[in-house]
Amino acid sequence: MVRLNITMPDSANSRLEALASDDQKSKSAIIEKALTLYEFAHKAAKDGKTLAILNADGSPDTKIVGV
Repeated sequence: MVRLNITMPDSANSRLEALASDDQKSKSAIIEKALTLYEFAHKAAKDGKTLAILNADGSPDTKIVGV
């Protein structure tokens, strides 16, 4: 296991703490999930694909760009 010290704005830490509290997980677990999502989006972008949020009917709601 690796131990990291990171510096982030208070606002980012507040968002991280809120997500961790909401999911009843540690901040480390939330960062690990975020890294997994980022890796997925990065690979998709390299493959010329687009990441999107879909509505319940499968239609695109939000296109995620810049990852």
